[in-house]
Amino acid sequence: MMSVVALPLLLLLLLSQYSRSVDLEFYLDTVEVIKSWGYPVEVHTATTSDGFLLDLHRIPHGKGVARADNSSRPVVFLQHGFLCSSFDWVANLPHQSAGFVFADAGFDVWMGNFRGNTYSRKHVSLNPNDDQEFWDWSWDQIAEFDLPAMIKKTLEVSGQPSVYYVGHSLGTLTMFSKLSSDPSFSRYIKRYFALAPVATVQHIRGVFSFLGRLFGSDFQEYIVKYTCGLFETLEELCSDIIILFVGTTTEHWNQTRVPIYLAHTPAGSSSNLLAHFDQMFSYGGMPAFDMGEERNVKKYGQKLPPQYNLTSIRDVPIYLFWSEDDWISTKQDLKETLFAQLDPQIVQASYRIPNYNHLHFIWGTNAAEKIYNRVVGIITRNDNIEYEALLPMRSALQLTRQGGLHVGLILVCILYVYAGALFFMHYESPEEDRIHRKVSKKFGTLKENFLREAGRVRKEDVPNTRVNESVSRLIDDYSKHMLKLFTNPVAANMFDCLFYYNSNYTPLWTTDSSLLFTATTIIPVGYGYIAPLTSTGRLVLCVYAGFGIPLALVMMSDVGKFFADVFVKFFNENITAFMVVLVFLLVAYSILGGIAISKAVGYPMIDGIYFSTITIFTIGYGDISPAIPVYIVIAFIVFGVALVTVASEFAVFRLPELYSDFGLQLTSWPPT
Repeated sequence: MMSVVALPLLLLLLLSQYSRSVDLEFYLDTVEVIKSWGYPVEVHTATTSDGFLLDLHRIPHGKGVARADNSSRPVVFLQHGFLCSSFDWVANLPHQSAGFVFADAGFDVWMGNFRGNTYSRKHVSLNPNDDQEFWDWSWDQIAEFDLPAMIKKTLEVSGQPSVYYVGHSLGTLTMFSKLSSDPSFSRYIKRYFALAPVATVQHIRGVFSFLGRLFGSDFQEYIVKYTCGLFETLEELCSDIIILFVGTTTEHWNQTRVPIYLAHTPAGSSSNLLAHFDQMFSYGGMPAFDMGEERNVKKYGQKLPPQYNLTSIRDVPIYLFWSEDDWISTKQDLKETLFAQLDPQIVQASYRIPNYNHLHFIWGTNAAEKIYNRVVGIITRNDNIEYEALLPMRSALQLTRQGGLHVGLILVCILYVYAGALFFMHYESPEEDRIHRKVSKKFGTLKENFLREAGRVRKEDVPNTRVNESVSRLIDDYSKHMLKLFTNPVAANMFDCLFYYNSNYTPLWTTDSSLLFTATTIIPVGYGYIAPLTSTGRLVLCVYAGFGIPLALVMMSDVGKFFADVFVKFFNENITAFMVVLVFLLVAYSILGGIAISKAVGYPMIDGIYFSTITIFTIGYGDISPAIPVYIVIAFIVFGVALVTVASEFAVFRLPELYSDFGLQLTSWPPT
C-alpha cells in the first residue's frame, strides 16, 4: 500500500501544477525517463487470463554496456505499490533509483504495472471509461491474475527459470497473497525482497486510522464507492487527497523532485481495492474481498471472506525491510501477521531501517545505500553469481575503463614521483657540489687555523695554566665554528660519511634518494632526510607537493577502497573477523618491520618499531632515517601505507555501513 506524505505537501501539489511547464520530467513517461538517462528500455505486454493488458518495462542491461545475451543475466522483477507505477523505480537520479542500480549491477530489470494504473489501463474487450466491469476488482484479482501473467511473460522473454522479486507495499501484499493461495508459485521466485511489507493495516496510523475509528467501515466504504468511484476524475481527486491524509516525516527527500513524484503519482487504481484495504482495517488480518453474503457464499462457500494463510508459504527465501516510522506498514501489524505466521525457516533476514516512512523505500535519496545495494550483496553472496553471471555481462570496454582507472592512477603517481626525482636531482646536484666544495674549503681553513693557533700557543713561554686556558678557548672557538657549519645539510652529510661510515663523501641527491624524497613528499611521510638546497627548488617543491599530495590521496583512496571491498567480500562481510585480521596485520606489520629495521641498521628495537609505525601512518617526523637500500624503504612504505589506507577506507566508508547492516538485521526471530 502506498504511503502518503504530510499535509504541507498539499501546497507542493498545488504549486507543482504551475511548475510543470518548466520541468521536462513532468511530461515524460517511464520509458522516456529511462531513455533520457541513456539506458536501454523495452516495453512488453502481458495478457491476464481475465483479459487485462499489462505493460512491463524492461531495462535489459546497464548504461554503457554493450548489447549482450540477456538470457544469461539474472532477472530482478520490481513491483510497485498502491496507486503507483513502474515510474517509482526510476523516479530519482540513476545512482538512487532501484531500476538503474540493479541494471548497473548486471541484472536484467523488469518493472511490472498492475491493472488500472497509467500503463495497464487496457483490456481485450472492456473500455475503462465506459465499462464499470473494467474496475470490478481488488487486490485478490491482482494476486490471482496479474502477478502470474507478468512474471511468466518475463521468464518467457528472458529465458530465465525464476526471478528475484522486489516488491513494495501492495507489491508485497499481492505476492504474499499469491504465495499463500498457490504455494507452487514459489518455483518462479528465487528470492523475495519485501520493502515496507503489508499483510494487514489494522494498526495503520494517521488520518486514515482516525476516520476509520470515528465513522466505521460502512461510512468509508460508502465514500470510496459512491464518491471516488462515481467518475474517473473524482477517483483521481480522491487518490490525491488520500496521499495527503496519512502524513509522515520528509527526511531523506529530494525536495526539488517532490513535484515530479506527484506528477506521476497517483497512477490509478480501483474503488474496490480501496474498499478492500478498509476491510483489512476493520476485520484485521489478511481477508479476501468481502462482496456481500450472497456473492461470498457463491465464491467462497461461506458468508464471510476467508483469511489468507501465511503459514502455507514455503520454499522461497524472504527478506523483510521495514521501519518503525512507517505509518502504513506498522510494526504492530507486522508482529501480528508476518512475524507471527511466516515460517522462520524461510525468513532469511529482517532489516529495520530507521527514519524511513512508507515512501522512502522507493523515493529515499539513500535507498540505494540502505536497501538496493544490500539486496545486490545478498544475491551475489548467496547465489555465487557475481563473477559467474554478473561480471561477464559487462563489456570488455567497460571492464577496461574500470581497471584502467585504478591502474592509470597508480601509473600517473609513479610517473609523477619519477619525474620529480629527475628534476630535483638534476637541479639540486650542482648546488650540492658547489656547497660541498665550499664547505670542504671551509673545513680546511678551520683546520689550518686551529693547528696554527695551537702551535703558537704551544711555543709560548707561559705557565701551563695559561696554556690550558688558551687551548680551551681555541677548542671552544673551533667547536663553535664547526657546529655552525654543521647546520648546513651538506656539511652534516660530510661528517656522517667521515665519522660514521669512514668513507668518502656520498652525495645527498642521488637517483635513489631523489625517488625516496619525492615519494615521501606526496604520500606524505616527509622524512626530512634531504631537502632542496636552492630557493628555486623550495618553490618548485611547494607546487610539486600541492599537486602531488591530492593526486596520491586520490590514488591511495581508490586502491584502499578497492582492497577494502575485496577483503570484506572475502570475509563474507563478517565484520568481527575482518576487524580482528585488520588490526592484527597493522600491529604485526609495525612490529615485524621495526624488528627488521633494527637488525639491519643496528638500532634499538624500540627505535625500529617507532620508525616503522610513524612511517606507515605517514607521520614521518624524520628523527630516524635508516641506512638501508631505498627500494626496501619505498616498498615498506608503499605496502604499509596501503594497509593503513585499507583500514582507513574500511573505518570511514565500510564500517558504518556494515555496523548499520548488523544493527538493522535482527538477531532473533520474530522481532520483539
